[in-house]
Amino acid sequence: MKTWHGVRTRHYDSGDAMPRMIGTAEAEDRPKTEFRELPMYDEYTDWFGTRKEAERFFRNALEA
Repeated sequence: MKTWHGVRTRHYDSGDAMPRMIGTAEAEDRPKTEFRELPMYDEYTDWFGTRKEAERFFRNALEA
C-alpha cells in the first residue's frame, strides 16, 4: 500500500481560492480527483504521492 496526501481546494465565484490539507489515504493506486460544483464555489480534491508535493500544491493555491 502507498500513502497518498490529499488537498481539497475551494474556488469561490469571487475568484478566491481556499486550500486545505485533508490528510492521507492508503491505497495501491492514486485516489481519483474529485470535483463538486456548488452554488458559491467549486471544490476539487487532489491526491499526491508525497507530503512535499501536497504542500507545494497547497502553497501555490494560496497564491492563486
